[in-house]
Amino acid sequence: MKGISIIEIIIILAVISIVLGIVVINLTSFREEQALNSTINESISYINEARSKTLSSKDFSQYGIHFEQTKITLFKGVNYNSSDSNNIDYIFSSLLEISSISLNGGGNEVIFQKITGKTDQFGTVTYRVKNNPSKSKIITIKSTGIIDY
Repeated sequence: MKGISIIEIIIILAVISIVLGIVVINLTSFREEQALNSTINESISYINEARSKTLSSKDFSQYGIHFEQTKITLFKGVNYNSSDSNNIDYIFSSLLEISSISLNGGGNEVIFQKITGKTDQFGTVTYRVKNNPSKSKIITIKSTGIIDY
């Protein structure tokens, strides 16, 4: 009876290592894609909520969204105040960031107008995976306040 040789063991270990490497790479890519999609969907939800609250004149006020590199904030009023206790933050996964904010008039806030829901701060916001900048998604905020992505 013949036993398993060292070369056969090395080949088996090499094949297992290659398969494990492929699985880990695919799982990482899947995790990044899921985090990006989830953050885009949550951001759109926050933007739509700000617009909806403005259209319904909740508390007789306007609402807006403040964008930062690693979070967005739904705020009440026409000016963002970071210390306002009414602010609602959405902090991104540590895998993601906003890489670019390009809004009409500059700045990093979108404020919606009463009655129409329109905004003067229309433009684009680019989200990306920190460790893989080629994985990115852009949301477009139209002057009507409607979101495209």
